[in-house]
Amino acid sequence: MKKNDQELLAIDFDARWKELIHAFTEEFIAFFLPTLYPLVNFSKPPEFLEQELAKLAAGTERSGKKITDKLIKLYLKNGEEQFVLVHIEVEGDAPSAYSKEIFKYYYRALDQHEVDIATIVVYVGDKVPKRHNVYTRHFHGTELTFKFNSYLVKQQNEAELMASDNIFAFAILANLYVLQSKNQYDKRMAFKTHLIALLRKKNYKQETIRHLLVFIWYLVLLPKDQNQQLLFNLSKTTDMPLVTEGEIMFMNELALFKYGKSIDQMLEEIKNAVAKEEQIVGSTKSQRRAIVGTTKGQRRAYYRQYVPKIGS
Repeated sequence: MKKNDQELLAIDFDARWKELIHAFTEEFIAFFLPTLYPLVNFSKPPEFLEQELAKLAAGTERSGKKITDKLIKLYLKNGEEQFVLVHIEVEGDAPSAYSKEIFKYYYRALDQHEVDIATIVVYVGDKVPKRHNVYTRHFHGTELTFKFNSYLVKQQNEAELMASDNIFAFAILANLYVLQSKNQYDKRMAFKTHLIALLRKKNYKQETIRHLLVFIWYLVLLPKDQNQQLLFNLSKTTDMPLVTEGEIMFMNELALFKYGKSIDQMLEEIKNAVAKEEQIVGSTKSQRRAIVGTTKGQRRAYYRQYVPKIGS
């Protein structure tokens, strides 16, 4: 595999999942916490307490592993506030002591807010701790058992995911395909093509389609040659409106393929061309003003020398 391909295939699970959860919190709760969903008043927008979560995480070491953590405040239909502590293990190789870290988040959030907290861990990789949903301690008659919700992508059923209309079933399916096609890029190409075709058939809003298209484009990554082939197919057949940062990345990549220049490059060229034209016009005007008052012969000599250059 070429060096460029190795760089391309460094999948950023963190960014993809973080963006999707933020954009579709209601759908996330409906899919992963179905017993909580009917109690929530989604007419009040969820609040993301990222800065507060960072304080809760102080002192929690991950040994260089990156996770997507979210602390979300939801409002219940009875007027009460509810906190949902969401952990997503994006590296897929959470340490055996991971459940202890989840417990730390829980009791710190509980101590801070004194409200009920629903905790869920979504494991998107293929390496999962044996005790992926429980933390226990025992010491001479003192016992602690902390159980929390967990969801293992690698154990999901493809047919059941395809039958669901929830967008997170589609996202899980894409993630499952990534796990099933490691170093098998012809297979991954087929998976990605299938996902795009499936997305066209879903009765989603255009904005939802754009989010999911970007999600699968940068999650189900391909080597450069196959990526170019898929871009070629899309450039000829796409009828889906392709704006988050990820969408801009996608449109730039498509423009680069079709025109050899990104949208940013084309806009910069237009800007420079306009500036150059304004400079030429300004220079011409000043030069014309400079020859006012000269003799008729001098003016004829000037135009013979200058005008052909403007038209060239």
